[in-house]
Amino acid sequence: MDQCFDDLLDTIFDSENNDNIILVGDDGQEIAFEQVALIPIEGAAYVILSPLQQLEGVEDGQGLVFMINMEAKSFELVCDQGIIDSVFDVYEA
Repeated sequence: MDQCFDDLLDTIFDSENNDNIILVGDDGQEIAFEQVALIPIEGAAYVILSPLQQLEGVEDGQGLVFMINMEAKSFELVCDQGIIDSVFDVYEA
């Protein structure tokens, strides 16, 4: 599991890499994303990912914000609208 996380981090932090990002949902289903941006804010790293397949409640082309949790070796979907707004403000600047 750790190697998979490390490989995924390598992909995300490589600005020249255009590979899709594959995350596994709570139900065990693999979900493919296109990486939009990597945004560091206040000591945390966030990544904006756009799903390549239709997800319930997500509009076509909509980006989702994930926080990279290095301790837990996971990507956590951000639901806090203030953080989401901050990430997109940095992205749009």
